[in-house]
Amino acid sequence: MNWKEELVLQFRNMTIDKTIISKAMQNFVDVFNKNLDKYNIKNIRAITDLNEYIDIKFYKKVCIKYTDNNVTFILFNKDGIEQNISIKLSIAKKVGGYFLQYINTEERNPKLKAFIDENIIDGILQDLFELNEEVISIK
Repeated sequence: MNWKEELVLQFRNMTIDKTIISKAMQNFVDVFNKNLDKYNIKNIRAITDLNEYIDIKFYKKVCIKYTDNNVTFILFNKDGIEQNISIKLSIAKKVGGYFLQYINTEERNPKLKAFIDENIIDGILQDLFELNEEVISIK
């Protein structure tokens, strides 16, 4: 993206499109369950309401909380205990983009994204699981 295009982005109408998040949630569940079937793993299934959670029975649950300008992704363990690291996606109107902020990590600088698509949301979910696993293994 050139600098003139980046300059223009600050003037666009900024929203967080819930349909993109819903599609990414459904894709996660579909691929996860397909892999469970591929390896003949029973008694575990992922489900979603396409809005507020992805629940992997007997393992973890991702809760998604929305406000007007933010979406926060929070991971809970199988006992319903909130894990250390969460990820917040915020509208950054002044720069015409979106900030990804990693809560309770050494990563203090928010990452700036020009656009939000299913791949970005999938990356957030991946980071949420991986970063919380790192915290568990360090303890």
